Amino acid sequence: MAVYTEKPKSANGGLMQQLAGLGIGGALVAILGGIAQLFLPWWIIAVVAAIIGFFLGERPGKSYVYGFSGALILWSAYAYWLSAANAGILTGKMATLLGGILTGAQLIFFTGFIGGLVGGMGAMTGALLKEVFYPGLRQQPD
Repeated sequence: MAVYTEKPKSANGGLMQQLAGLGIGGALVAILGGIAQLFLPWWIIAVVAAIIGFFLGERPGKSYVYGFSGALILWSAYAYWLSAANAGILTGKMATLLGGILTGAQLIFFTGFIGGLVGGMGAMTGALLKEVFYPGLRQQPD
């Protein structure tokens, strides 16, 4: 006769679920933002991240993290792709134009960082707007 017992919750179980949520949110920001930026201006990443932050219903800090990570990955990958298309010549010239304080790789990362800030602020704005319009839906911290 088998005895079934409930598995104890591990301390990492909650962490892994949170990381999975960040991955989904970040991937949504990167994919939908990339599609939108094919046709619309650069700042549309903030609008896309705000919409995702509004509908995913996370807390503002968590929303900022997945907005930041999604936009950072999107903008860094796109900057790298543009740089690789011309063998890094344009990136090197832009770095020189900025006073030579940055290398080409640093300029690609800096571009991604700026995109991350824009996406993070957008996602956090969406989460805060949800709190304003639907104050009872906020998830309470564990």
